[in-house]
Amino acid sequence: MAIMPIRAQLYGTYGDNLTWKLDTVPDESSPNILHFKLTLFGYGPTYDFCSGNIGRGFTFHHLANTDSIGLPEGLTCIGCNSFYNFYSVKSLRVPSTVTRISNYAFWNTTALCNLLLPEGLTYIGDYAFESGYALSELNLPSTIDTLGSLAFANIAMLSRVSCPSPPPPVISSNTFNKEYGDSITVYVPFEAISTYQADALWSRFPITYIRQDEYTGTCGDDLTWRFVTADSTLYIYGSGAMTYEGTAPWALLMSGIRAVSLPEGLTTIGNGAFNGCTSLTTIAFPTSLTAIGDNAFHGCIRLSDAVLPASLTAIGNGAFSGCNALDIVIPAGVESIGAASFRSTHGSTLTIPNSVTSLGDSLCYECGNLTSVNIGSGVTAIPGYAFYNCEALHSISMPETVTSIGQCAFYRCLTLNSINWPATLQRINDYAFYACQAMPSPQLYEGLTHLGLGAFAICISITEVDLPESLTAIGNGAFGTCHALHRVSIGSGITSLPQQSFMGCNALDTIVCHAPEPPTLGSTAFYNTTPANIHLFVPLAGYTAYETADTWSDMILDFIHGVDADGTHNGFTWHYDHTAGTLRIDGSGALPAHFDAAAPWHPVNDSIKIGRAHV
Repeated sequence: MAIMPIRAQLYGTYGDNLTWKLDTVPDESSPNILHFKLTLFGYGPTYDFCSGNIGRGFTFHHLANTDSIGLPEGLTCIGCNSFYNFYSVKSLRVPSTVTRISNYAFWNTTALCNLLLPEGLTYIGDYAFESGYALSELNLPSTIDTLGSLAFANIAMLSRVSCPSPPPPVISSNTFNKEYGDSITVYVPFEAISTYQADALWSRFPITYIRQDEYTGTCGDDLTWRFVTADSTLYIYGSGAMTYEGTAPWALLMSGIRAVSLPEGLTTIGNGAFNGCTSLTTIAFPTSLTAIGDNAFHGCIRLSDAVLPASLTAIGNGAFSGCNALDIVIPAGVESIGAASFRSTHGSTLTIPNSVTSLGDSLCYECGNLTSVNIGSGVTAIPGYAFYNCEALHSISMPETVTSIGQCAFYRCLTLNSINWPATLQRINDYAFYACQAMPSPQLYEGLTHLGLGAFAICISITEVDLPESLTAIGNGAFGTCHALHRVSIGSGITSLPQQSFMGCNALDTIVCHAPEPPTLGSTAFYNTTPANIHLFVPLAGYTAYETADTWSDMILDFIHGVDADGTHNGFTWHYDHTAGTLRIDGSGALPAHFDAAAPWHPVNDSIKIGRAHV
């Protein structure tokens, strides 16, 4: 609108079959203010003012204060420069008969905020709406196939482009260029998202789907799906295995799915099928289901009701990970459970049936409500991180089939105070029971061959430990900072104690070491203990070696009582019978005095009742 005199020329021609008329309408509240409306009449294309025709008909650029433009049905093409610089026009409806909008047609229509483009339009030329500024939403017709260079460039307010054409229209790298303002999100048909994302130019924009009443597709050889927006329900129809390439075909709808209907006959739920369905609260599984794929229900934070069917045999990696409202009951018949399947779930108890033979890592990682676990006889290995940081877990029952406990399997299970130790156990890996602060002393059987780094570190309730003869090495810090540990028995297979083995075990007062040669010690093996207060019991045959060994010699040395002993000394062999109190020496040469302080049997000199020498 503007205040200006009425011009003499108010009509003319604008195409071979088009005329124009300019009307002035006084403003309702201020009669001196005139509103200008330009109306075209007729059919066919307008003149093309980029081709020397600017003098044919009316040069509208001097009426840039025109408030509105009326275009007739029958108009087929809007020519170059037709309405450039009409910076007062706020709303524009392009007739349904228009198939082409040429270069610069509406250039610099800076007030334009409402644009209606018709189905049937196929081409929008270079700079056609460039510098429109006020347009915030652009709805393209499904028939559009080409958008020219800078066609909608420098429209600062533009943030949403809807393009319902399944094949992506041809665009230039600068079609939607702008120097400032919000970024543009492109809305396309649901089924065309992957096509747009694969396009080198369209893929530069965030792409999402156009809202519809319902969406449909296939998800297996004999399975179809349908999502109904009105009831937020995903319906699966058919039978067989759920299959698809990559993510689930309804992946972009996940946040809106509140219910899922699964058919009888469904055998497999695909990988990531309902990953991120944060509004899903309940699901009923068909009795035909045998497998749940990887991450199938990952992140379904409101899912609280899901009864697994008796037909189920396999649960994939991360299947219910992050379902922190869900209490899982595993049916008998399940054979394999993947990694992180129940990570951060809600349940307080977990029973793994005897049918399960394979467990994945991080099975119940950080399940904060889990208090007790019963593992069936089919399991031979507790996987790494299986119950990592399950702070409420206080009871674990393992079968006699278990041979290995994985890395960090019970890391920081702070309240774990009831555990049975299988006699079949061979390996306890790094940090397996790290910081299990309530755990009592472990019972380690013969057959254990490996004890990893920090395996029992900061287990502050352990008071004593017996390392079996089968164990040949322990990892750094295996019992570090076990403040209550006061007695340790070390099997004869141990030849070295590495760094921090018993560091910080400041209650340690008794060590029974069965190794005839003093195990070599890392420099911090007994750091922050008091060797002078530790009673060290060693084999009689190795007594003299411990007397001179670093750190060992600082302890209160004694021999292991109540056992026979034998060894060699200066070419002689000897045997001490503790029951009879006899010492037998065999060999040849000069026989040393049996009371010689250098003789290995000298600690029992006072106990020898009969000495026999066969020389």
